[in-house]
Amino acid sequence: MFMKFPLAGANRQRKSGTQSNGQLYALLEPRQLLATTRTLLTGVPSLSQPHEIVADYQDDFAESGVFGFHWNAPANWRDGVSSGDMTQGNLRQTGLFRDLFLDGEIYRASETSEKANWPANFLQLDKSGGHVGAHRFGDNAHNRYAIVSYEAESSGFYSIVHSHLSKTTAVGDRVDVRVWVGQDQVQESVSTQPIDKDQFSVDFDANLGFVTQGEKIFVAIGAGGNHVGDHFELDFSIAKFEGAFVAGYGDDFGRNQIGWSYYWNAPDNWMDPVGALGEEIQFATGRVGDLASYRTLTGTGSLTPDGNLDGHDNLPASFLRLTRNGGVVGGSINGQNSFDRFAISAFEVANSGYYAITDSVLEKLKPKGNGLELLVHDSDGEVLSRQFVDPLEAASFDMPLGYLAQGEKIYVAVGANGDHVADVFRMDFTVVAEPMLRRAPVRDFESQQTVHVSDYGAIPDDGLADHSQIQSSINAAIELQRLTGDSVTIQLEEGTYRLEKADAANLVFSRAASLIFQGAGEELTELMYAAHDGQGIRIADSENLIFREFSIDHEALPFTQGSVQRVVDQDTLIVEVDPGYVAPNDPVVFDGGRNSHRTQFLTSDRSGRLINNERFVVADLDSVVQISDTVFEVSYRRSLPASLSVGDAWYQATRINDNGNFGVFRNDGFITISNVTSYAGPAAFVHGQGNHEVNVLDSRVNLKDGRLVSVLGDGVHASRNEVGVWVEGSTFVGLSDDAMNIYRHELEVEIQQVGPNRFTLSEVHRDLIVGERVVFYRADGFRAQARIVSLDGGELVVDRPIDDFDSETRLAPLDHATRGSVIRDNVMERQRAGLGSIIVWSPNTTIIGNEFRSVNTHGIATNAYQAVSLADGLIVQGNQFDDLGFSSFLGERNWAAIEVGLNTRDNVVLDNVFSRLFGDEVEGSALASGLGELPLSVVFELKYFEVD
Repeated sequence: MFMKFPLAGANRQRKSGTQSNGQLYALLEPRQLLATTRTLLTGVPSLSQPHEIVADYQDDFAESGVFGFHWNAPANWRDGVSSGDMTQGNLRQTGLFRDLFLDGEIYRASETSEKANWPANFLQLDKSGGHVGAHRFGDNAHNRYAIVSYEAESSGFYSIVHSHLSKTTAVGDRVDVRVWVGQDQVQESVSTQPIDKDQFSVDFDANLGFVTQGEKIFVAIGAGGNHVGDHFELDFSIAKFEGAFVAGYGDDFGRNQIGWSYYWNAPDNWMDPVGALGEEIQFATGRVGDLASYRTLTGTGSLTPDGNLDGHDNLPASFLRLTRNGGVVGGSINGQNSFDRFAISAFEVANSGYYAITDSVLEKLKPKGNGLELLVHDSDGEVLSRQFVDPLEAASFDMPLGYLAQGEKIYVAVGANGDHVADVFRMDFTVVAEPMLRRAPVRDFESQQTVHVSDYGAIPDDGLADHSQIQSSINAAIELQRLTGDSVTIQLEEGTYRLEKADAANLVFSRAASLIFQGAGEELTELMYAAHDGQGIRIADSENLIFREFSIDHEALPFTQGSVQRVVDQDTLIVEVDPGYVAPNDPVVFDGGRNSHRTQFLTSDRSGRLINNERFVVADLDSVVQISDTVFEVSYRRSLPASLSVGDAWYQATRINDNGNFGVFRNDGFITISNVTSYAGPAAFVHGQGNHEVNVLDSRVNLKDGRLVSVLGDGVHASRNEVGVWVEGSTFVGLSDDAMNIYRHELEVEIQQVGPNRFTLSEVHRDLIVGERVVFYRADGFRAQARIVSLDGGELVVDRPIDDFDSETRLAPLDHATRGSVIRDNVMERQRAGLGSIIVWSPNTTIIGNEFRSVNTHGIATNAYQAVSLADGLIVQGNQFDDLGFSSFLGERNWAAIEVGLNTRDNVVLDNVFSRLFGDEVEGSALASGLGELPLSVVFELKYFEVD
């Protein structure tokens, strides 16, 4: 079944083009029905972000007014009487809920717990839990739930956290819990049941999205299959996240440089000043929402259409103005004027993401007139909210704005409601960004002290080695920070620093904290590595470091390049090396040992496209024979592309996986790499594992000086991190592998089931920690999540039974899974990836507002290398895909710009733009199969657009 919903920010054409008949599908589990109106994020934001616990079930149970206690009684049900329409009492009919009454310290549905009191039965709530009502049976069409409600005192982003539900008796089957806000269901049927008299529990933490003041949050517990012995223990907290402050109308008034602009919907041919009504003005034009009619307000202090405060000289502008505290509307509909003239404030978002308006107020300050009209619309003129405010009344227009792409605007327009008599208004509002599942990256902090590398003998542009001198300044900064506790900047000067260390890291930050390693600018300070067989900057066991404002290059490049001069036979070529590049048998570059030799063939125009869409790499170099200074005969142990011809571009690279530009390992706090450019590298730009927060911001991997390739590894390679990476505003061009690879492998241990919830392990892994979550899964889609109760040697006990376990079942920790990565507003271009530009094998990754151009394979893949990825909660929204999939080997498998693996859940794919694809837009087999496995899921029918 297809269902269409008005998703905020969805179904928009972000480039001029024609609508296609194609469809994109977003497979949503019931908890994600919330996405239609509130949020797309399926996980709960990290509690490390600013939040407030506004209510706790057990702590606040006895506090009057914190919670409401209800049940979904049938119509006409009366206490002690079983008559009534038992077919009524749907959980969505919140207005028909009956309150429970307080009997001592217990809230009950009736004065008696007799079974005859059907269907209330034993339904009750107490401080530690309660009992469900009757299950669906006979004339009783609905399970009867014990329901707890909380009414939001203020608008914001809410979540259920610290939740716990367990069934306390061994008889019966299970109890279910459901969570929703208003009519929007968030979480459904998280079940718990007793096995072998052990008590099993579940958590039902859920992201509730944006909740406006006065809306109610409901937590309901009911019978799973029967209500025999359905006593339960319950606890949960409700957390409110304010959201990250982005802009405030009053605070920022007039600050156009941070994204604000101010307009009115002028009629055609209106000029300032024009005096009284003129024939040239077309008063029948200028509808609010028609951006072509918007004219900028001017002035200082008070912004008006013509820069002056005379309300009589320029109709229909009338007294229209905006001030820091509010303003006045323009002319209303009358005579020639066909539209109300609105005072409009607009804010442009700098980053793609999910936004909301909060702390809002609109008040008509004078008693005369008919009141005000408020419209909130987006960059397409689509009205998101409309309401009316009577004289002397104040109204809130807090609301979720949904997804906004980088550069989009949100417009708040105030106009007359019937007339513009005394329409002076007070207004204020705040734009906030919805909290991501991890906190926003730390971009800067104040440094109290500075260490100059020049004071330790590192002088740029002198041709001498600088790595030991810079390392001395780093060591001095680390000691200074430890001694004083103050943050320290390590300052590089303008120019080129030569680093000659090989077979190790050139620069090392070990057990460091609160440092900034800073150049004079990306184009001004350069780190030049003399050798390619050493790591660039190694950062280990450290916290809260920023690296910024410099570039990286290699004097001894880890590759050579040239062009095909002759195809000798199916495995041998004659090539000519470009001037300035080494021979393909150079012993320094291609030592034949640990290096991985790769060869790639590009079209003769060197645009970055693969020759005739052939495979991207030949790794089996056999022999090299020198013919002249620059000409060589190169042979391979496999057949070459049949379409190779004279003039085609060729490069041969040496890949050393450990030698990335940045190696980050076991770091706490954050590591931020900002405004750094890399032109070369034998491996990844940034790689590592075991970190807390790694941020790559406004950085670049780029081609230089006619080179065919930049770095030879991934752009960002992150594994086994507790918190996901944040990559934003960066460009990745000319890579010879994935732009980003974010994953957590399964445990490489043998596991056997010896009881419903008991297992033996061949070895104990360091990521298995008592109290943390794990997941059992298989490639066929089997999934079961649990929490570790005990781990003694190789004996593992989890908090629930794992049914359908077999020898193919794998185990992975969820709390060390690089969860919550954010990848937004980046560009991936001219890339020759392995199996995907962005490969995701980890949960809750948000990929929004990116551009993929000329990538040989998938744009986004969750099932690369046949891995079982556990990429749950993937959001792919507002991205552009152009010229993807031109590797011929992709014909051997299902290919798509966006490939979603079989073993993923809660994934959302919408509002993306596609053009020039050599395959499908979205690989649909996983989505289709999910319908059978998840019968309660809903498929959203969404449109996509092809660019001209």
